[in-house]
Amino acid sequence: KNKQDLADFAVAGPLVGMISSILALCYGLVLTATADAATVQTFPGLPLAILRQSSLGGGLIDLILGNGVLNVPASAEAAQALASTLIALHPLAVAGFISLV
Repeated sequence: KNKQDLADFAVAGPLVGMISSILALCYGLVLTATADAATVQTFPGLPLAILRQSSLGGGLIDLILGNGVLNVPASAEAAQALASTLIALHPLAVAGFISLV
């Protein structure tokens, strides 16, 4: 084997992991967006502060769920709102997001 083959093999694992994490996150977000209100109440919630830590994950959440879900009001209580606000997500979306971080 040469070094190029080893480099290709070394890159394949993390690349497949990142792609599968993005797919799980996107599909989980679609399931979150299409769920009825009673079902969303049973979903686990992630703090807004955690969701805003990942640019890729946060961008996908904002793109699919829309409506400024990750926006924080520009006020003195913004830090408190950032710490206490929970966003309900389908468990598949939570798994996809955590695997990206």
